[in-house]
Amino acid sequence: MITIFQRLTEAHFLLAHFLTCLATSALYSLLVPRGLIPIALREALGLCDYIRLVSYIIMLVAFSLFQRYHTVCVEIRKDFLRRAGLLEDFRAKDFISDKCFASYGLIEVMIFPIAGIAFGSAPNLVAIFCHLWTDKLVYSVSLKPKAVVLEAEYGLEV
Repeated sequence: MITIFQRLTEAHFLLAHFLTCLATSALYSLLVPRGLIPIALREALGLCDYIRLVSYIIMLVAFSLFQRYHTVCVEIRKDFLRRAGLLEDFRAKDFISDKCFASYGLIEVMIFPIAGIAFGSAPNLVAIFCHLWTDKLVYSVSLKPKAVVLEAEYGLEV
């Protein structure tokens, strides 16, 4: 029973709690006049603002480091495929991409937190709300288009 509560907390409550804290602290700072906020709370909100900024900058650095990591991994994979004689097949079908991010690069990285909220925390809040009525929720993840092609042409299970 403890394990179920732990998994439920990890999967739903922590992400929802993060979104709730982030949204309410930002809205409270914007909507309530500065003079009406108690000093201790104002200091805590100011500290949270700095922590939010620093974590955002760290995320940008992590993504830039990931770009380098991705490039190294792609080169190693190409080398293995070249040795196996499969490189041209994979290139022809566009299974290898040198791009780490789609088209927009830095803009794509900068709006990443918005996507995290839209496709991560917000659906979790819906799931938490739905858990009030049932414990038989079905979660499904759609296949990527390339995964469908891999399954059809090569018989690979992705």
